[in-house]
Amino acid sequence: MESHSGGGASYVFSVKCRKRVQPCWDRADSADERPSPHKNARGRLDARFRGNDKNGIEDMAHDYIPRPDDQFLHWTDNMRKLLSASPESFGVTPAQASRYADLFEVFAEKYRIAIEPTTRTKPSVGAKNDARRELERETRSLAQLIQATSHVTNQQKADLGLTLRRRQTPIARPTDPPRVIVELLRGSTVHVWLRDGDTSSRGKPDGVAGATVFSYVGDQPPASVEDWKLEGLTTRTELDITFGRDGHIERGAQVWVTACWYNSRGQWGPVAEAKSTYVQCPTLWFENAELRKAA
Repeated sequence: MESHSGGGASYVFSVKCRKRVQPCWDRADSADERPSPHKNARGRLDARFRGNDKNGIEDMAHDYIPRPDDQFLHWTDNMRKLLSASPESFGVTPAQASRYADLFEVFAEKYRIAIEPTTRTKPSVGAKNDARRELERETRSLAQLIQATSHVTNQQKADLGLTLRRRQTPIARPTDPPRVIVELLRGSTVHVWLRDGDTSSRGKPDGVAGATVFSYVGDQPPASVEDWKLEGLTTRTELDITFGRDGHIERGAQVWVTACWYNSRGQWGPVAEAKSTYVQCPTLWFENAELRKAA
């Protein structure tokens, strides 16, 4: 902080310095010494990559392959043994299982040399890292194949140490129509309530994203929804509809409203029973009359 004075006034200048934070680790030669890319500077696992162990199912963002070399060695050894014993049951061929076993043996030997103090050199560590990359690449390739094989059970995947993918619940098309309630609000504007069937609940049914609303002016509603006017889509269960916006509407005209639920995929359910009311007069004329009366 610096202070300067001049012309009878004193000025204080505050200078903030930003300290550059250096990483708390040094570059390491070995994969087991490098920090995980999913961890922050303090070594804590980032919240985006924390596994969710609910019901034994992990978050897909969590990498199923261990990062430390010693854990990776034991993990791939387990996979090698299971695939070699019964490759077809896991959806792989005997040739693929044999190749995986060969890559494992290469990595295991390179790893043994790299951790032995008498043989640990920069070239030996590099060779170990290269062998790991080859084995890890093959591991991920086989894991994708196993995950896509329909007859492989979740228990088999868990035995291999693979991530159990969450089962997505299919989104069903709405099966019941809404209950439509219509009430004249003023002029040619009506208020519409949409309810869940015969219940008094104000909310939408489970699995429903919104409603498609239709209107019609006439003595009898059309049998086909294609002959109705589409008022639009709404995610609310209450709305106002003003008739006569696109043309003249007679006083005392009968107006109809119907609707159907739709899900998040945009699939419609059955159309509701149409409900009607009678408009008093065009809304614009009604509002002007009120203004003249107030004047």
